Amino acid sequence: MFELSSILLIPLLIIFLTSLLLLLVTKNSKPITKSKITKLNKLPKPYPIIGHLLAFSGLTQEEIFEWLSKIISTCPTSTVVVHPPFGTPSVYTGDPVSVEHIFKTNFLKYEKGPHHKAVFRDLFGDSLFTENGDVWKIQRQTASLEFTHKAVQKFVENVVDSEISKRLIPFLSYAAKENKVIDLQDLLKRFTFDTICEVSFGYNPGYVSSALPDAKFMTVFGESILLSYSRFHAIFPIVWKACRFFNVGSEKRLKDSIQILHEFAKDKIKSIKQNSKTEIEENSTMSRLIKNGRYDEKLGIDMLISFVLAGQDTSSSALTWFFWLVRRNNQVEQEILKEINNKKIKKQCVVDELKGMTYTHAALSETMRLYPPVAVDLKQAQPTTFYLMGPR
Repeated sequence: MFELSSILLIPLLIIFLTSLLLLLVTKNSKPITKSKITKLNKLPKPYPIIGHLLAFSGLTQEEIFEWLSKIISTCPTSTVVVHPPFGTPSVYTGDPVSVEHIFKTNFLKYEKGPHHKAVFRDLFGDSLFTENGDVWKIQRQTASLEFTHKAVQKFVENVVDSEISKRLIPFLSYAAKENKVIDLQDLLKRFTFDTICEVSFGYNPGYVSSALPDAKFMTVFGESILLSYSRFHAIFPIVWKACRFFNVGSEKRLKDSIQILHEFAKDKIKSIKQNSKTEIEENSTMSRLIKNGRYDEKLGIDMLISFVLAGQDTSSSALTWFFWLVRRNNQVEQEILKEINNKKIKKQCVVDELKGMTYTHAALSETMRLYPPVAVDLKQAQPTTFYLMGPR
């Protein structure tokens, strides 16, 4: 009993000491307010133990991201070091040379660290989003081979074409006729979610329709991602870990959401195995993995969830920014419309219509340059062993 009580006192002691230190520091410093974000172009001084905690107090995660982006864009090196409280300093960089060094030239030397795994493993399991080294390479090659297969490529084209012509365009026409205001971001999320689900495991939830049905699975999936990311941004990780241990608060909601996702994935995998002879299921990514023996149930669930995230969230984000930018640039809009009107395709296939549309392709590429679908990625350098050689 004494040992348990002593352990429980440790968090209280840490909080007390932190509060005392904050009181001492705040006598000579003030937290950054929202009105100051646009004026400051460098990080304030970090303090012992609490790091930059004072600088970020009172700001939301979106405001912190906006502020750091501004600092990185105005810094000569495009690189800053952020000191979290009680944690290891993190390097934030927007320097193209550094980004290429980490994500391309020396990709294998930078991996997802233990913090990344702790944050996302409950949701993504042992998938591409949490693994490194040989495990990551095998999964990456497996997924790559499936998506480069000609049958799968044709299937993807057919799914996208069908989803656009039979669901998206009729809905937009209906909304225009009824003079309805629509949430374009929500609509694009529904569209990409329907598409990636059918490509991944041969099931279309049908979230794009004139009635806009309740997108339960999509909502649960989105909530799971947001709750997982909230762990990543937690100032005191011990808090969310304690909540997970006692199954309370946001951690309880996350656990319930993940359970729904896993049950849904299990049901779809079971359906694929029982009905593996239908055209759609033979061409879906998961059915091919099962057929080729590159599958066990746990890995299948992890990969399904990863496929949905990779295909749905990134695509809908890129498309949302694209239409927002086009709406703000009348000249670009007119050039895209001109290119569309100049296309003369006998076969009304959306994929065929896109071929050769260089201006539209450039506009999409510029959109993703300005607003990357994955704006932040976390990497940790592998430890290096140094050998000191003495004189012979």
